[in-house]
Amino acid sequence: MYVNIYQQDFTKEKLMYMSTSRNLIKFNKMTSQEYELLPDPVKNIVDSWDEDMELYTEAKRIRRELEDIGWTCEYGLDGMPYDVKPKKKLEMTKEQILDKYGEVVLKFTNYFKYEFYFLGVTENGTQIFTSIGGTSCSIYNIDVSSDAKETLLSLEPEWVSITFKGKELASYDER
Repeated sequence: MYVNIYQQDFTKEKLMYMSTSRNLIKFNKMTSQEYELLPDPVKNIVDSWDEDMELYTEAKRIRRELEDIGWTCEYGLDGMPYDVKPKKKLEMTKEQILDKYGEVVLKFTNYFKYEFYFLGVTENGTQIFTSIGGTSCSIYNIDVSSDAKETLLSLEPEWVSITFKGKELASYDER
């Protein structure tokens, strides 16, 4: 696989960066920031792309392996996968969400109509969004500070939404 440098205006720095980066970044299909947000199992599959194989067969293999772990991708006429993203909302119970994301640090973001909202971000960029309260009675004894760090386990919220790149991965709502 090669990069046609005559089709785009590349600086020397960009070509050096592209030649030392991973396949999808190298061929201008994904930014390094997008790549770094991917979970390690997804990176491992993406990085297994082999340009010496038949390109469409290889792209189909990558998509199939991603789909096996709940992710998907598209691929272009050049056979390069792109648009790597979660396939669909994960089926997770409240207990599974609390086990996986219960210790993620959440920070108070805002207050609206008797509800305190919190947001946390994992190392891979997954966002955890929740709130507590809802009525004047339910927030009467709640102490919230703008600089306090909470967790799902400490807040015991009635609802949680887990998102990655703007797409909901999992949630529960007991309101």
